[in-house]
Amino acid sequence: MNTGIQDAYNLAWKLAMVITSQSPEHLLDTYEEERLPIAQGVLAQTDTRTKVLVSNHPIMQFLRERVFSLNSVQSYLTRRSSQLFIHYRSSSLSRSYQRSLKFNLMNWFMFRFGLQASDRAPNGTCIRAVTHEETSLLQELRGTHLNPLLFDGLNPSKAEYTNLIKVAQQVELLLGNMVKIYIVIGTDTVSQQLNWNGSVLQDESHTLHKRYGANAAALYLIRPDGYIGFRSQPIAVEPLLKYLNHLFLLNRDQRSQELKQQELATTVYEHSNI
Repeated sequence: MNTGIQDAYNLAWKLAMVITSQSPEHLLDTYEEERLPIAQGVLAQTDTRTKVLVSNHPIMQFLRERVFSLNSVQSYLTRRSSQLFIHYRSSSLSRSYQRSLKFNLMNWFMFRFGLQASDRAPNGTCIRAVTHEETSLLQELRGTHLNPLLFDGLNPSKAEYTNLIKVAQQVELLLGNMVKIYIVIGTDTVSQQLNWNGSVLQDESHTLHKRYGANAAALYLIRPDGYIGFRSQPIAVEPLLKYLNHLFLLNRDQRSQELKQQELATTVYEHSNI
């Protein structure tokens, strides 16, 4: 059942995007690319467990009676059956970008060896900045949108906030209602200063920042099925646009002109506030 549900969700959002001419047809090829290895793994596990359960071999009997009955083993098997730990590390839809501008070993290490593109997006509590209501990240991500998460990092500068807002505006202009963007900040004193009308989530305990390896500013693009498609540190628009061009059928000439106009408007706004 869990395999079937994830099969359906994996295919559904891709099929919807192709049918509505938002994505190229080769996106559908990634369904088999991602899900076939999972199905093969499930069948292999089922075959192994069946042999253990029906075998009269003394070793198999020992496993059934003394090992599989342990609470820790039962807990592990339950977690495996939930399939919440599945990832798509070899998928062509899983991409990462990391470049160190001001090298910090801890920031680099946390992002490099932490959560990966293709992993399931972890949950965590947070607060809606506008209403001050407590919520959870996965509750906010419900729906059929792609969700870019833009983390400000643990010690953000004014320049980093300017870049963060700029990227958010560019992505919103480029993809419109296909995405729902969230800016995740570590303090409530910043939300009122952001030149951003979209969704802002406060992560005052820094739980989400730590789970996403966002000691420094970082971007994560969450797919509609809850998996990370793309991640980058620092937050840079060029590698993100390269990824989106692979995923979507974008009108590049029109969008390029719109982005130039948006950059000009942003520049005028920044100079007017100096």
